[in-house]
Amino acid sequence: MFQERQTVGLIMTDKKDPRPSLPEIARDAIGRRLRESLDRIVAEPIPDRFLRLLDDLEQSQTPSGAVEGEPSAARERRESEDAEGAGA
Repeated sequence: MFQERQTVGLIMTDKKDPRPSLPEIARDAIGRRLRESLDRIVAEPIPDRFLRLLDDLEQSQTPSGAVEGEPSAARERRESEDAEGAGA
């Protein structure tokens, strides 16, 4: 079945469905760039300020029976990231 399509630059519209769409090659390129950007963001270390905020939040919610001076989960995550970064 043939569908009528109108092309305006790279954007195509279907006469039956007027929402614009991009050619597959353009969608693939955009998807690839988005994945690359997300991969770079995920690989960035957690900022110290955010880790301190997590520490503060965790300490405010720690039950009274916790061991004082015990490393927080946020600090453990940071140490784990540092160890992984040194091994890479």
